[in-house]
Amino acid sequence: MWWLPAALAALPVDEGLRPPRHARAVVAAPDTFSDLDAAKRAVRVWWDQADRPGVVEAELAGRWKVVARGEPGLTTRALPSGTRVRVRLEGGVPSEPIVPWSALGPGDLARLQEGLPGPVVADIAPVRGGAWAALLEGGLALVDQDDLAVASLGRLDGLPAAGVNVVAVEGDRLWVGTERGLALLVDDEVQRVFDAGDGLPDDWVQALRPSDDGLWVGTYRGLGHLRGDAVERVLEPWSVFWIGTGADQRTWVAYEGLRGLPEGEPIEGVGDDVKVWDLDLRPPRTYLATQGEGVLRLEEGVLSPFWQRGDGHVFAMHRDGSTLWAASDQGLAALSDTDGEQALWGRAHGLPSDQVYEVEPGPPGKLWVGTSRGLALAWPDEAIVVPWPLSPTASVGGVKAVLGDGGWALIGGDEGLAALGRLPRGWRDALALPGPIVSLEESGDTLWVVGEEHVWSVRRGRVHRVDLPDTAQAATLHGALHVGTRNGLLRYEARADRFVPVAELGSVTQLASDGNAIWAAAGQRVVRLSPGGEQRDYLQTGVPTALAPRSGGLWVGTARGVQLLDPESGEVASIAGTEAAIAALAGTLAVTDAGDIVHVSGGAALLGAEAAEGVGAVQGARVDRAGRTWVFGAAGALVVPRSSP
Repeated sequence: MWWLPAALAALPVDEGLRPPRHARAVVAAPDTFSDLDAAKRAVRVWWDQADRPGVVEAELAGRWKVVARGEPGLTTRALPSGTRVRVRLEGGVPSEPIVPWSALGPGDLARLQEGLPGPVVADIAPVRGGAWAALLEGGLALVDQDDLAVASLGRLDGLPAAGVNVVAVEGDRLWVGTERGLALLVDDEVQRVFDAGDGLPDDWVQALRPSDDGLWVGTYRGLGHLRGDAVERVLEPWSVFWIGTGADQRTWVAYEGLRGLPEGEPIEGVGDDVKVWDLDLRPPRTYLATQGEGVLRLEEGVLSPFWQRGDGHVFAMHRDGSTLWAASDQGLAALSDTDGEQALWGRAHGLPSDQVYEVEPGPPGKLWVGTSRGLALAWPDEAIVVPWPLSPTASVGGVKAVLGDGGWALIGGDEGLAALGRLPRGWRDALALPGPIVSLEESGDTLWVVGEEHVWSVRRGRVHRVDLPDTAQAATLHGALHVGTRNGLLRYEARADRFVPVAELGSVTQLASDGNAIWAAAGQRVVRLSPGGEQRDYLQTGVPTALAPRSGGLWVGTARGVQLLDPESGEVASIAGTEAAIAALAGTLAVTDAGDIVHVSGGAALLGAEAAEGVGAVQGARVDRAGRTWVFGAAGALVVPRSSP
């Protein structure tokens, strides 16, 4: 019956005959970090028809076998790593096979520790007893205002993406706008996902507003109105960041300018050159939170400056009587309609950061405040701020180094060090060392922590610091610790307790050791340094972005893909299937600038890996002693277990 799929596609009336919409699967979250590499793990599966039970089948020994039945969000029995699954409604057609995503992203790693799983709070939705916080890199968090508890939701719980931009409460329903679509949650369970395939102008959802007859959805490329399962596109390709009822009782939408619906005509006095993030309506005036121009006041069609500090970025506002609270890149400002600025709260007053992105009403007399470094509950009248703790891995900022084994991992970032699991004996004192961290290395029972200006050795609970004569950019172990700097290569001389010059190579951006020699990337060349001090330069067609020694050669990442360098002949061969710009190499894997993870041998996409989502701009990759692959960047670290295909 080869014609069956085509025939079914022509039968829109019977959804039961079609494959489930938005079928997705992830390996269930581990209870502990060491459980990540289990040979068999349960799988969680979702699809959009919440009212239709489904059947989950797994490909075992070459045959599809039923492994679970039930509602969306069900959990299968433990399956071997890499097992493909598919979903079908009872009596229907199965979905395309899915390889469950098993890696842990930054927010998932942070969930293994106490605290918020991500630092940047983009939006807040107050609820009884607490609030939902939308985290740009950590998913969604429900915080309890009484005991600082945090319950986290992310991709492992069915959200379409780890990056959450906006959250809105509507009765018993929760709408979550992410980087990859809009999710509907009921009783904290994902029920449905909407994206561009369902009619939204774009997958990137950044504004939400429930209405009497549906839900307004603001995206990066336009405005949609959701009624039931149907989406009507209203404004395209205009980016929408605020939706509400204007002074004229029309629906207003804002980002580049301010427009009224249903016509979409510009509001008098506000041009498209004004980027509007939020509005406060206090007739006869309207206050606009803008990018680069502070708070502007609109009255009788005339737009005038009202308040501005620093770069003039104001992201959100909340009115409490005669006080207008403005969340800005300079702090949280208390503004008066008549007197302007009354107070400016920031890090010096207890907030996690001066970069404030959101402010919402809390319990009586209190405010929820979202910042670039976490969430806080503030009592303005009493000058009290209670910040929510960040999980250690979320607090290190951009990640530049990882060292790990089966039961532990040490993560180094802009703000210092964080640990997962139980570190080797005598290393915990390293957690007090300051950032930024450039590299982490180990030799025997000694941990080397390389900062930009200092190197620390940690052994048996003792920490020893050695100053660097130049700014460090990379490091590797080759008998002794070698550090690449802006001016060349240095080696630690233990007897002299200092670093000595090895080679003047110019700016060394990458270092690697193959056991026989040191490889360095400097400018547009790759340099090999033998133990006897012999130096050989290899010319490249582009600037090396990553190095990975292999048996019989060296993999070199460039803007044009991965190349294999033959040390003897100096010949360079391009690796087919890896033509994208390479950001990092580790083991047999390459990570592109776009975050895609591919096998270097043949360029085949890593099964189940959509991208190194959530790590931000990729800064490196490393295989730890347990065989796990770490990818790290400006927003955190991702770990791919050794049991992944």
